[in-house]
Amino acid sequence: MSRTTTIAWREFTTTVRRPSYIVATLGTPLFFLIVAAISTIPSLVAVRRELAEQRFVAVVDESGLLTPEVLATKGVVENGAGGAVEELLSRVTERKRGRLVSEIQRYDSREAAESDLRAEAIASFYVVPQDYVETGELRYLSRRRRFLWDPAGGGNPLRPWLMVGLLSGKVEPREQRRARK
Repeated sequence: MSRTTTIAWREFTTTVRRPSYIVATLGTPLFFLIVAAISTIPSLVAVRRELAEQRFVAVVDESGLLTPEVLATKGVVENGAGGAVEELLSRVTERKRGRLVSEIQRYDSREAAESDLRAEAIASFYVVPQDYVETGELRYLSRRRRFLWDPAGGGNPLRPWLMVGLLSGKVEPREQRRARK
């Protein structure tokens, strides 16, 4: 062995045997894992709370699409939060991915829903306007902002029932079930 190799080997072995080197090498990744785990907990709590709220949906149907028959349709499944968040929650909780079925509370008027919203009887509600068939847009009113999803976008829990309402009387039930999947 050459002198340089001998000196390099000695320096390496003395450095690796130091307690500070061992603590820094093993402790730093462990520290970052602990920090990441601790910072994730509030997000998971918020996600669980929001998904629990999604199970109950208040709606004012001005379009007439959400009839009692449509709301009584069995097998209507919604997608929940969707994407990576839903996948993570399905691993953390005992829920199956994409199988969150909501209960719908129907209001006869927007004023009644707004009154319950102010009284904090409900956290939010949707309005299906009369021109929903033409525009495809819902209105969403809430006491606070949503953490996970845009209710007017892909996180709409009313979508399966609206689809049944749009297709009922025009398409056979077998095709309606296929369209909802």
